[in-house]
Amino acid sequence: MPPRGQTGDFNNFAPRVGIAWDPTGTGKMSLRAGGGLFYYSRLPGLFLNDAAISAPFSLRIDLNDSPTGPSQIGPLKNPEVNYPAFTQGFPQRFILKNVPKDATFVANPQIYGLQPGVKWVTPEIYDWNVTVERQLRADTVMHLSYVGTRGTHLRQDVNLNPGIYTSGSTQSLQARRHYQPFGVIYQNRNSGANAYNGFQVDLEKRPAGGSGILNQITLLANYTFSKATDYGLAENGGITDIGSSIGSGMSFYDPRQHAFETGPSIFDHTHRVVTSYVWELPRLRGANGFVRNLVGGWEWTGIYSFTSGDPMTILAGTDRSQTGNNLDRADFIGTGSLGSRGTPTSCSASVAHCVAWLNISQFAAPALGTYGNSGKGTWRGPNLSDVDSGLFKNFMPVPSHESVSFQLRGEFFNLLNHPLLADPNLTLTNSAFGSVRGTVGSSADYRIVQLALKMNF
Repeated sequence: MPPRGQTGDFNNFAPRVGIAWDPTGTGKMSLRAGGGLFYYSRLPGLFLNDAAISAPFSLRIDLNDSPTGPSQIGPLKNPEVNYPAFTQGFPQRFILKNVPKDATFVANPQIYGLQPGVKWVTPEIYDWNVTVERQLRADTVMHLSYVGTRGTHLRQDVNLNPGIYTSGSTQSLQARRHYQPFGVIYQNRNSGANAYNGFQVDLEKRPAGGSGILNQITLLANYTFSKATDYGLAENGGITDIGSSIGSGMSFYDPRQHAFETGPSIFDHTHRVVTSYVWELPRLRGANGFVRNLVGGWEWTGIYSFTSGDPMTILAGTDRSQTGNNLDRADFIGTGSLGSRGTPTSCSASVAHCVAWLNISQFAAPALGTYGNSGKGTWRGPNLSDVDSGLFKNFMPVPSHESVSFQLRGEFFNLLNHPLLADPNLTLTNSAFGSVRGTVGSSADYRIVQLALKMNF
């Protein structure tokens, strides 16, 4: 076994290349392109954190609080009261070379490891982009861009010791695991992958000067049409978390697992629009003091954003496959295509805040021994849109002392008082399944108005 747990990867060559070209020779148009190879080298150390705090290197016990049955957790002053054998062995900490033969193990210990027999390859991110930039007028420019990324050799967690489904069996989950007497065997593999492709349109206008009322507008408008996909990364806690996970709801030994876990990334949003502006209205310096201070010197700002819904995966809520992975999905039994919301099922009149989102009659629990037919990220959550605005009044009460000025500020967040709906509950067995019961963020569901007076000197 290599001293660091895996054979090192010391040939990480990370080239970059970029070009810029003016095809017309007028300075009003440019073509830019670039690409590079990048590495993410911290993954192994993060994953091995769990191995270092597990038996026999350190005593560890995981207790669960069941909402439907007796809790494994004791009172707050002694949560491990029901597990005296564990507390009697505490504290215990060893390193690999001095673990005694009689070291205390908890029953059915969990195992953590890296994929053996292969060279560890540092996760790679390929990034490339092409941009056409065109000046439309003296104060306005447009960018058309294609951006792509592709990740390979990314982290993928798997469970090498799932329960094996046997029709009619009454054995416990642990008794049906292949490798005894161990519980879950976590393995960090080097086989995850992701990809992103996006088309971006940017329009930028800067103040042009002069006396025209529209010349004082600063405008930034962006639109992105994109698609992000990955293999198994979303359910694994991404590529940066400290710890490990079951990985897939499907057994690692099922050849369909790759297709089962391939789909939109959790951050995939097909459409994204962001527009911001700052409009400085005329100051009317030549007018009399009353008109100048009342009508002149106003500034209007705003930000509009729109994001299409994120991917949603419908879960069964019970271990129908009997693997113990507890990530089985629901069966879609509706008449439409996968991803169809149908006619949303009305919320119960007893629920004060509820928005119907899915037709829950289109879903059912999968048959025993199966994983469900709902694809990863097949459904979409609510779209998000928001308008923020600001109205500022700049004035100088004493024109002969321009070093002293005031600004009256009015800022309006979520100006239209439009709720930003969170995703609906996605677990079939939950009473809230298919309905939205909350909003995004803690203060994103109501209008906020701020007033202030600022003095500059």
